[in-house]
Amino acid sequence: MTDKRITPGVIIASVVLLLSMSLTCHGAALAQEKEFKKFGFYSNEASSDGEHSDGYTLRLWTRHGSLFGLLKQHEGLIGDGPEGLLADIKYDKKTDKITFNARVDYCKGSNGLNWNIHFEGHITNKKVVGLLSSDAPSGEKQQVVFRRCCEDAPLFKDYATYETWKSDWLDLPNCN
Repeated sequence: MTDKRITPGVIIASVVLLLSMSLTCHGAALAQEKEFKKFGFYSNEASSDGEHSDGYTLRLWTRHGSLFGLLKQHEGLIGDGPEGLLADIKYDKKTDKITFNARVDYCKGSNGLNWNIHFEGHITNKKVVGLLSSDAPSGEKQQVVFRRCCEDAPLFKDYATYETWKSDWLDLPNCN
């Protein structure tokens, strides 16, 4: 007859095996974690004729716990406006207050068409509301509301690294 009792050595070996399997799976999950996680796309772009548009699109990701993103200005042909990387982003999760600057440029054949934009406002899951100002010729301060949008856009996604994000966004002809 065989002794069918479980010995302490078998229990310890089983626990060690389960822990090592758990740590291996956790490590693999961390290795697959994306560096840039989508936070939200927001826009107030509007078109009356389907060919031209006005407004802005704000695209945000989180990177290492901070917001990161781009602001595109729409004025003229749809999809043909300047886009700039956000700078000096300050976001308070407790109050939902957000401020940022962006320099938007027409990078190719620009003839000096570039300006600085400053935004102060509040952000929620559904919209961004605030005061936008610019040093553009028509740069008066304006109250803006950007509504959450574009979640079906192919580029509304997480990115594994800065390089993959950059290849989709910063290598565009209308981006600085």
